[in-house]
Amino acid sequence: MANRRQKRDDIVARVDDAFKNPSYAEYSVNKTVEGKYKTKRILMVLSYIGVFIAVVGVVIAISNIFTALGMFGVVLFALAPLAMWIMIHFTWGFVSVEYKYVIDHSEMCLYTVYGGKKENLIFKGKIKEFELIAPYNDEYKDRYEAFKASKVIEAVPSMNTYDIYFALHTDENGNKTALLFQVTNYTLKAFKYYNKDALVITETVR
Repeated sequence: MANRRQKRDDIVARVDDAFKNPSYAEYSVNKTVEGKYKTKRILMVLSYIGVFIAVVGVVIAISNIFTALGMFGVVLFALAPLAMWIMIHFTWGFVSVEYKYVIDHSEMCLYTVYGGKKENLIFKGKIKEFELIAPYNDEYKDRYEAFKASKVIEAVPSMNTYDIYFALHTDENGNKTALLFQVTNYTLKAFKYYNKDALVITETVR
């Protein structure tokens, strides 16, 4: 109960920061279940079903010697559901993906979050180094494509979603990265705070 209350308080504190502090923003989105991602989820479910059938088959195959096995056979049968639960617990996260970004202390950090728990940092950079922060639409796509990024990070629910922005970044080694993410009004305020010269502002719905 204490951990749950602490987690709730942390979320409230972060939201409160976003309201009070124009230099801070945090946002996360679930990856839309479509295309290859949808196929991977279906295959994962089918693999669970296949493993379950195989486990049941093994149990049935040795059921005629349960008497000889004694308590070991009973324990083996009881552990089968537990083994399935462990398998799902440690593998479903790979097909339960969300993206999260945090803007704070002049930096933007982008994460891939697996299963709502494991955060994997996929980008970290100074916002003042962004060359352009603009809507991903027909008006600015030419600038996006002309950048010729060597790495593209699509941290969006779907490329068909609304309020998609892109940011163009070149690191000290000349590596070009294009970031795609969904924005909120608080995100735009934070970008304006750190790099208003590179920012193209539009109205957002959130």
